[in-house]
Amino acid sequence: RESLVRGLRGKFWNPKWIQALQSEGFSGAVEMAQTSTNLFGWQVTKPEVVGSDTWQRVHDIYVGDSLGLDLPQWFDANNPFAFQEMMAVMLEAARKGFWDAQADALNSLAVDYARSLARHGASGSTRTTENRPFEDFVEVLVAASTEPGLISTLRDELRDGSSPRVEGRRLVEQAEHPTADSLNISSQAAVAALFLLLGVFALGWRRLR
Repeated sequence: RESLVRGLRGKFWNPKWIQALQSEGFSGAVEMAQTSTNLFGWQVTKPEVVGSDTWQRVHDIYVGDSLGLDLPQWFDANNPFAFQEMMAVMLEAARKGFWDAQADALNSLAVDYARSLARHGASGSTRTTENRPFEDFVEVLVAASTEPGLISTLRDELRDGSSPRVEGRRLVEQAEHPTADSLNISSQAAVAALFLLLGVFALGWRRLR
């Protein structure tokens, strides 16, 4: 645990490390989000190493902006989907009982998450898409807030926003359909192979004779 905390202090909680990533814009936000995902991985595999106070510190720095780096505003301008992932990780940590968060902080986090969905759409993260327990957990929090109207947005985005996004644009997988040109090329290749086979056969027949 001490080793992990030292690592977090040196990077994830370190204002110099954060500011260096802020200067990188979009990719810096991705790295911050990936670090929170890695922390959740540690939580699941070694729960004795990551305490509730760890998640509280992450929340205070990145959502509460305790370091005064304007992180929520910076994420919103540079990569809101990375911030959605970070907020989702924190909410999931609370849902699974890893983070014993204060009710007001948790409700505010859920509202911030829902607002981001309303402004930007869902990130399409596999952590949140079609994750009904997560959706139900956040719905309860939002319903108890002063903005219960966000629930419909929450449902629509988490159930329909299943495509991953990069810089705000959905990446939609499309099946490749054969075109006339590709079929023509395939046909020509087949004919060429047939003639080659016939030539080899004829050459072999001559040698036998």
